[in-house]
Amino acid sequence: RVWAVAAYPGYHGKDYHIQCIDDGSSLCSFLTPSQVSRKWDDFIVVNALGPEFDISKKGSTKKVKTLGGASEAKLKRQCAAIKDKPYVVYCAHKHCDAAKKLITKMVAMGCCNAYYMPAGKQGWEADRHA
Repeated sequence: RVWAVAAYPGYHGKDYHIQCIDDGSSLCSFLTPSQVSRKWDDFIVVNALGPEFDISKKGSTKKVKTLGGASEAKLKRQCAAIKDKPYVVYCAHKHCDAAKKLITKMVAMGCCNAYYMPAGKQGWEADRHA
């Protein structure tokens, strides 16, 4: 059973652009860095790459789960803990496909409430400095 549509892109070509029909809707599976920041405590934030891509929010005790390169056993354990809780996955930038690949694995392992932050760490940092 999938509650939030895991409608992440299957193609990351240079002309690909993601946009929700209504950016103001909380029902969109694609989130901007600002939306993730505002709802930080409502999500399990998942890094699809290594520790150098961590975007843990300053002042928050809640940390990002780094699952990029995780073993199959670790990923299964994390997915068993996440189950139907809302989680958002990100990678480096909008042309990176690591998040898409990780979401595919996580959905197959039973994590059914997937969100995607296509801007990645690059967008997160740009948003923090805006």
